[in-house]
Amino acid sequence: MITDPLIVVVHNNNILQILDPKYSYKDENRWNYLIWNSKTRQSINAIAIDYDLHEIIQFTYLHNRYHIVVKNEFAQTCLFTINDLGAFVKLTCDLDTMESSLKCPVVIHPHIPGYIFANIKRNDEKPLTYISINDGKYFAPVKLFNHNSSQPESVKLSLPCSLDTHASFPMPWISIFPESYIGSFQNDVISMDGGRTWTKTAFPILKMSSINQGGVVYGINPDTREFMYSYGSNIWYSLRIFNQNDDIRVFSHDTKKPTMIINLLVTMPHRNYSLVAHVDFSNILSRTCQDDDYEYWSPSSTLVKCYEGQRMVILRIKPNTYCFSNKTYEIEQLTKHC
Repeated sequence: MITDPLIVVVHNNNILQILDPKYSYKDENRWNYLIWNSKTRQSINAIAIDYDLHEIIQFTYLHNRYHIVVKNEFAQTCLFTINDLGAFVKLTCDLDTMESSLKCPVVIHPHIPGYIFANIKRNDEKPLTYISINDGKYFAPVKLFNHNSSQPESVKLSLPCSLDTHASFPMPWISIFPESYIGSFQNDVISMDGGRTWTKTAFPILKMSSINQGGVVYGINPDTREFMYSYGSNIWYSLRIFNQNDDIRVFSHDTKKPTMIINLLVTMPHRNYSLVAHVDFSNILSRTCQDDDYEYWSPSSTLVKCYEGQRMVILRIKPNTYCFSNKTYEIEQLTKHC
């Protein structure tokens, strides 16, 4: 779970609100803002915008930047950031308004600066999930690939208000969210490129996550209660160790240290006890990964040889590599000039 530093908003030199992303606040008065960050002990004099903010829905501080989701006096849901001069900058006012106390319209990528997921509804179109890779300057629909189709389609993802980083972003390049369809069964979908393109499996899958530094992806088929797993690709395997009516909870180590074990807590109906099962991949992945089992990945489209400025490059295990990764992923910031 992402824990924001304590944010205090001051109005006329009096503390108005202590903001927390789990709550919303209303005030009918026009606000002049001073935002104070107790973690850095620094304040920002935020220049007031030209209309009132009636409700603060989300308030996030990540990558040294504030992102604020508000409802304005026109009943629009808007995403703002605050620039280096302390001015509110509107990124979009097309955010989906049909969210709940548990589902919010925006998620900031916790690992990759500048990546923003937003559920956007434009004109009379149905709401869809968009992604920005340049901190909100431009939003484009995410692409979902079904298992039996080479043509991508649009999708609305279910974005949580309270983000569990280990569940939704187990690795910087892996993103996991449920689909959001009214009146139908939810299904987890996965992205292996930071959130630009998503993949839907041929079967329903929930509680998806990964171990072995992203080399093993797993989940539970809610229809059959089978344990499903893959080695970082679209080829999936199944393991039947449960009954169809069992309630299954999945636990993996929330740590950067490599692990090969997944713990499953199984509660059987009409029984007064539960069972703990261990799925251990060490027998399958008995070989330790070597240098040629890894590859470099960048959030940028391609690993070009020439670019201006700085870019993030991550060393990760290759898909369909049957080895145990005994080291954590590495993030490098490379600077080159053409």
